[in-house]
Amino acid sequence: MKRSTRTTILRARPTLCALVATLIIASGAVLCASATTNYFYDYSTGTQNNSTEVLAELELKGATVFDESSEDTNAESYASITPLENAILAQGATITLKNPDITKMGATNDSRADELGVNAAVLAEKDARLAIQGGEIDANDAYAHALFASGSGQITASKVNILTGGSRASGLMVADDGRITATETVVATSGTTAPAARTASNGGSIKIEKGQFKTTSSNSPTLFAAAGNISAAYARLDATGSNGITLIGSGQISLDHVSLKSGAESVSGNTEQYPELEGGIFLFQPNNSYDATGTQFSAKYSTITTKKGCAFCITNTSANITLEHNSFVFEKNSSSSSSSEEKLDTFMDILAAPTRGAASSSTTGGAVKMTARDQLIQGSITVDRSSTLKLKMEEGSRFVGALNPSDNAKQVTLTLSEDSVIVLKDNSYVDILNNAKSDNSNIYANGHRLYVAGEEVSINKSESIPQYKYNLSETGPDAEDADAPKEKKELGPVVIIAIAALVIAPVLIGVIAFFMIQGKKNKQQQQLTLQDQARARLEAQMRAQEQSPDFGKNQYPNVHV
Repeated sequence: MKRSTRTTILRARPTLCALVATLIIASGAVLCASATTNYFYDYSTGTQNNSTEVLAELELKGATVFDESSEDTNAESYASITPLENAILAQGATITLKNPDITKMGATNDSRADELGVNAAVLAEKDARLAIQGGEIDANDAYAHALFASGSGQITASKVNILTGGSRASGLMVADDGRITATETVVATSGTTAPAARTASNGGSIKIEKGQFKTTSSNSPTLFAAAGNISAAYARLDATGSNGITLIGSGQISLDHVSLKSGAESVSGNTEQYPELEGGIFLFQPNNSYDATGTQFSAKYSTITTKKGCAFCITNTSANITLEHNSFVFEKNSSSSSSSEEKLDTFMDILAAPTRGAASSSTTGGAVKMTARDQLIQGSITVDRSSTLKLKMEEGSRFVGALNPSDNAKQVTLTLSEDSVIVLKDNSYVDILNNAKSDNSNIYANGHRLYVAGEEVSINKSESIPQYKYNLSETGPDAEDADAPKEKKELGPVVIIAIAALVIAPVLIGVIAFFMIQGKKNKQQQQLTLQDQARARLEAQMRAQEQSPDFGKNQYPNVHV
């Protein structure tokens, strides 16, 4: 059953006057919200700092409400400009919306909007089943998430264009066991602290299949998991003003044939809660909230591009990481001139990171278990004195770089399969080495040394060093997206003439043939016309002779009758 609240608006396209009124009201709401908004939001606890707003009990409201019914709609418009109200609220209903136009305005400063979805454009809860096929969603205010699923509510979005413009306004958001599946969907956010897809601290799941997800502002990774899980397959993820992925709490994220690009910004957040990190993928806990359960990240056949800092930054958490046949690209070095001894990129940094206004001793280091399968790792892996690493290399994995080169780690364990290879780029230090090849012939010194538990061990000192490089064409959603941008070569004059000849020749032949045939037809027509004219003159002469008074007499003197 579909019903509307007292503030229900827009069942058809808004008129010009309605649009003007909407803009005026929305502008006022934005100004009011911006006066009290705190942009340093703590994702993990759901708290809002320095807020003077008195929080009253919240009640779910929708401009359009679907409850306990089954219904299909096509090309209809839905909107809300009222704070703490959904444009569409689905409760226990099974609904299919085809090509809808959904608009949400009206800012709020109530951080509970992240737990309840009370200011989202679309909210599905109480086991609601909502399918959106095509159409557009425009959510343009603070906490105005586009799609929000909670309370076992489920949303399926297919070929939907989603745009959010407010701070803390995610494209896809789940909480309290909500589920969202997005297929061939485009999501773009431009507000601060506005991930494209996000799970709240009380769980939920998001499944992404194909599609494009882009964020442009600070503290806005493409994917953010505080609990629950997010999976993305054959998708393009681009964070131009932030790191690419953030995991905290017990969050889980998996990538499969994905192109992930991170910006050149460090994470921003609460001055006492968040560490200062630079890189692409962050796994951490806010200060003083270490969770032994930890985060989980996996990626296979994906291209992961980092513009600044390390590919992985891990602090104050335990983490399980699985990598299989991915390409890791450090964009900052892609255009620099090669040198005889180029500085190593930092592939992974495991540390007790300092936070704004807090000493490094106030955070705990990372405890990382990483498994590499058929994976090329290039760069250094640094581990500080409060952190541990267990690295297992399997199925022909290759590591070209340095492992714990500063010898600071609390503990490092390295396990190598017989077909895995390490090429050192600096002296490396581990505490425990488990190598399937007892002679360490699969570890190449390359002019450097390997120390195990403080003692140098014998490794392969051959001058024939294996060379490896990433094969971008075999990773990412497809070869075009995975490859680094390349300038298109200009066509030579010979090629241009050949192409022009191939294109123009058939046209010229056709034109010439047409005129030849047409000329022949014209000539035949002229001959027929002359014959007709001669026949007409002859017939005229014969008629004239018949009308002559001498007709029938001997008109031929030389002939005697």
